[in-house]
This record gives sequence, structure tokens and C-alpha cells, in this order.
Amino acid sequence: MPGTESRPLRSCQSPPTRTEASSPRKSSALIQYKTDQLQPWAVSEGASQPHNLHGVGLLGTAFTMEQDFYRSRLTENGLEVLVPDAEGRGTVHRIIYEELCQGVIRDQSRAAYQIVIADLVAHGAEGVILGCTEIELLIGPDDSPVPVFATTRLHAEAAVAAALGAADQ
Repeated sequence: MPGTESRPLRSCQSPPTRTEASSPRKSSALIQYKTDQLQPWAVSEGASQPHNLHGVGLLGTAFTMEQDFYRSRLTENGLEVLVPDAEGRGTVHRIIYEELCQGVIRDQSRAAYQIVIADLVAHGAEGVILGCTEIELLIGPDDSPVPVFATTRLHAEAAVAAALGAADQ
């Protein structure tokens, strides 16, 4: 359409620039919404019963697992956040970029994630946050012994809640 701008879609190997990313205020609101959904009563996808969680595993890119921006919001709300060991973080990160971002879904990669999740559970994780949307291509509720929290779903719920809240004003 004349007068409209379009931007090409970016692959996950080409992260958005600062000007393309959401404003810090909006990102903070989404993360706060996510932590509100997890603490103190979290509802996993497809579950009707609330889960009283104290410790959660966090899977995502190396940046998501290693930096404080995500983890700090969760810990501020009373959750213990567990991340995989260095080898597990490397496996999770590699599979995201070398496979999932390329549309490659492998059973052996699912099994590798299940090993990482089992280790997190053994160390006290009572749920797992899928902190990268591509992970949802590989891992679902049936692939984990504990509830998984898909960030795509949480983002969508936050957007709907924000839209409904704005409509009420």
C-alpha cells in the first residue's frame, strides 16, 4: 500500500537492533506479567490446577540463561532460578541457532533437551521456562516431567490483557 512501511522479517540469527526492539518499559511489563503468572500460583499450558512453584529452570539462548535481565525479575518475585551447567547451556544454545532457527527438528535434540531438563529437575526445578520461542518447536508439556511455561503463550496473554485493559479505559 502506498505510504506504508514494511520491514523484512528477521531470522533468529539476526537479532533486532535497539530501535526495532520493544521499549524497555513494554519489555519490563511483559516480563512482569510473566513473573506474575509464575509467582505464587503458576498455571502451565493445558493444566487446570495451579502450581505453587519455588524453583524454575530457565532455558533459552546463552544470553537469556547467563545474563541477569530475565533471572532478576523472577528472583525478585521469590523464585529460585536454575540454569543448566556450562555444557547444558552450550547444548541448548547450539540447538536453538544451528537447528531450530533453521527449521530443523531432531529427535536426538529433543532427547538432549530432556536430559538438560531432568538435570534441572534433579537440582530443584519445579517448572521450566522456555525462554526462547524456538524451543517450543521442540519441547512441549509431554516432553517434560514438570510444567513448561512457553513464553510465546505468555507474550500473547500479556498482549491480550494489555489490549483489553486499554479498551476498558
